[in-house]
Amino acid sequence: MKKLLIAAVVLVLAAGITVGVLAGTGVIYVAKAGEVDRRQAQEIALTDAAADTAGVTDLDVDRERRNGEIFYEVEFKLNGVEHKYLLDVNGNILSHYTDTDDDDPGHGLGTGGNAAGGSSGQSYIGATAARDAALATLGLTTADVRASVELDDYRGSRAYEVDFTYGYYEYEIYVDPFTGEILRSNAPAAEYISVQAALDAALADAALKGSPWDIEIELEGANYKVEFEYSGYEYEYLIDAATGAVVYSHSERD
Repeated sequence: MKKLLIAAVVLVLAAGITVGVLAGTGVIYVAKAGEVDRRQAQEIALTDAAADTAGVTDLDVDRERRNGEIFYEVEFKLNGVEHKYLLDVNGNILSHYTDTDDDDPGHGLGTGGNAAGGSSGQSYIGATAARDAALATLGLTTADVRASVELDDYRGSRAYEVDFTYGYYEYEIYVDPFTGEILRSNAPAAEYISVQAALDAALADAALKGSPWDIEIELEGANYKVEFEYSGYEYEYLIDAATGAVVYSHSERD
């Protein structure tokens, strides 16, 4: 029996087939010749993230089965950002998620460190610079608001996504990771009334006798959508962003 097992192993190795165990299952898998192995999956993910291995921490590579298919899951941390890749057995990147590393002393606001840039050799400006660039577009600083920063995908390229709430409005600003240029911002246009003015218009129409709570404001096309709660009722308003006129109002018991 032992001789048969040894012979089988020799044949598998000779054919260039990889044998291993699927993460968390104890199931033995046999990888076909030509498929990437764990080391190759790791290299593909690190290369895509432009990561210098000297700066990477908490690196973990698992081969998993999902819905009958085999995938590689590559996770690591770099410069305050957590990366999670999903690759198929041929080495194709199926998804890439990033999040701020809350365990990092800078909470994702590093200087870019060992993270290299694109093929041009540029270096990332770092999340701190991206955050400051985003806040500056509104005349704000970290003394005014606390922002979260993630290095994420944006229209097929990389960009810093800067999120923060100010004056009941949630801002989402994308910053070029190499130049600091603002790629996209959901900030109200310069010709629009302010977020506070939109709220004031809604509250004036509602004629409340006290202060509302759970206030949320966002742009919907050319209107501000203003929502809040007061005395057991939920209120929803659409305020013309250019004139401040009430376009729509509705209230119902919570």
